[in-house]
Amino acid sequence: MKGPRFSKTLRVAGAALLASFLGAGIAARQEPQPQPRPIPPPNDDLSGRWVTNTGEGVLIRQDGSTVSAKFDTPQSCASGGQRANLLVGARYSGNQLSGPADYIACAFATPPFLRVCGLPSVHATKFNATVSEDGASITGKWFAKGHWITLSGGQPVGCRPDSDYDAWTDFTLTRCGSQDMELTSDDDFRINTDSKMPELQGESVPPQGKVQWEAQIKFKSDGGRACSGGPDFDSASMNERIETFTPVFSAIYGGTLTIKVTTACGTVTKTEKIKGTNPTRAEINAEIGTVGAPFEADDLKRIACHESPVGQFDGTGNPVIAGGGDVGIMQICYRRQTRDIWDWKHNVQRGRENLQEQVRFARQMPRFVRVGKRDNDANRIVYPRNALQGYAEATDFTDEQLRMEAIKRYNAGTELNVGYWEWDPAANQWIANPLGGGGGPGYADDVIAESTACGS
Repeated sequence: MKGPRFSKTLRVAGAALLASFLGAGIAARQEPQPQPRPIPPPNDDLSGRWVTNTGEGVLIRQDGSTVSAKFDTPQSCASGGQRANLLVGARYSGNQLSGPADYIACAFATPPFLRVCGLPSVHATKFNATVSEDGASITGKWFAKGHWITLSGGQPVGCRPDSDYDAWTDFTLTRCGSQDMELTSDDDFRINTDSKMPELQGESVPPQGKVQWEAQIKFKSDGGRACSGGPDFDSASMNERIETFTPVFSAIYGGTLTIKVTTACGTVTKTEKIKGTNPTRAEINAEIGTVGAPFEADDLKRIACHESPVGQFDGTGNPVIAGGGDVGIMQICYRRQTRDIWDWKHNVQRGRENLQEQVRFARQMPRFVRVGKRDNDANRIVYPRNALQGYAEATDFTDEQLRMEAIKRYNAGTELNVGYWEWDPAANQWIANPLGGGGGPGYADDVIAESTACGS
């Protein structure tokens, strides 16, 4: 009997001693109890204008650590109805935004529909987002909770959750102050020697959904009052609502390209110079080819060398335009078009057409000499020169005469008294007596003296 009692007493005493020892130790150390970790304050004030990755404008308001965001324009939802708010009552701590965060329901957000589902409101059951270190963007997701509503007589009578609708939805917001545009061209903004416009691409930075783009190329010739074309050679203005903008112009245009992108944050404008790439003389001559009678085969090449030995563009990529407005390889003036300025192949074709037109006009000159050309107002002979009447004996041009007359008129045009030949009634033959016109009297002789390599 003594053994168990002794033992029990020891255990009690031992327990008391242990408790006393531990109590003394705890009292001696007095270790502080852990305190709740303070919530870090928000890194940035998010108040202001933002834009979503799909291009919708959003106004954020921050009150302490509570953040709300409202769309500029209520957004339509796939399920019907509209959503006016992006966030309502989100919590902002450090660089994190979190929910739940109430928002205006997409569909059936009126009290009768909410009651039948047993909901006080329609809300995102989860919401998480991260604010970038520079405070320029917010990237996050919300978890939208949806329901199917059963209707009877237009009234809600039943409700069940929609598991397909319950899914994470990503979004990105960008602060409007960081909005920009990237304008690129793989061709360095140059028209190439195949007479092809440079490939242009505009993209809003950061990338967004369908935003409004506008693009136009403008060019004004400093010279050319005497030319029947221009001086303005502007493209039509292009407008398109698209995420990435790749403008395709209706013709070959050069000059100042202006591109504007308009987002919910405002408009960003950038300009670039569209310039030309000069073909080599070999490429020009290959495009010109040869001409037939009454010309020598390389006469059009000689005209090209005489008109513009440097080609279509100067060393900076700007078109070669003479003081009088004549432009490009063939120095086109009459009815100048945009393509005459920026499409060197079209310029060559116009030169060929002009030479053939002058052949047709030159063939008529002997007839004008024979019958006389009267000024109907003054009732007097104005052609032939210094004559009182026509010279019936005047002969048609030979091929060589026709050649020189047409080349002279390539630059001088179709005025009567600017040709190469004059009828001499005393000698009863045509004599060379070029007068006036563009290029001066010696134009035709200077052309036929040209090398097809332009002196190189």
